[in-house]
Amino acid sequence: MIWPWLLTATPELSQAITDYDQLINISTNELCEYLLIAEEQIRKEAAGLQVGRSLPAGAKKRYREATPPKVLREEDERKFCRLEKKARRKRDNEDPDWEGETESASD
Repeated sequence: MIWPWLLTATPELSQAITDYDQLINISTNELCEYLLIAEEQIRKEAAGLQVGRSLPAGAKKRYREATPPKVLREEDERKFCRLEKKARRKRDNEDPDWEGETESASD
């Protein structure tokens, strides 16, 4: 029986590997067990369940502070209005058959 925690190498173990061309021999049964466990982990991840290691003992997760809502300043509002008008004029000039809202109707 292969235990799930044996599927993932610890950072220390993976850093110690220097010969990536080294041959590894495992039985067909072991390979099938590894693949079944890996597929189960993928299913759990897809379902949104936590898979893998937790934080090391004593480590605390830092939570991101909430981003304050952006307040649109008047000058930004005017700038966006100008850009929208410019885009409407460009659209109308490039496609004279356009029958959508016109600049005079939206001003």
